Amino acid sequence: MKITCENGHSFEKSSNCKVCPTCSANEHKDHEFLQHFSTPAQRALVQAGITSIENLKSAPFNDLIKLHGIGRTTIIKFKELLNQ
Repeated sequence: MKITCENGHSFEKSSNCKVCPTCSANEHKDHEFLQHFSTPAQRALVQAGITSIENLKSAPFNDLIKLHGIGRTTIIKFKELLNQ
């Protein structure tokens, strides 16, 4: 499905999600921590209030893995960041 957001960005989506990837990336560019993750993972983390490594450290792991947009690659990245 081809969609155009209110800012004029055109993009394709195979799901009902109408979030513009360009707008979403621009919203999160000030959070360096979020740049480690895919756009779906970034959205999930922001919605959960996790925008820094400190937030990640205090979040219960079992809650994180239940978030829509958090997959195997993101969990691996969580572990890498927490071990640094």
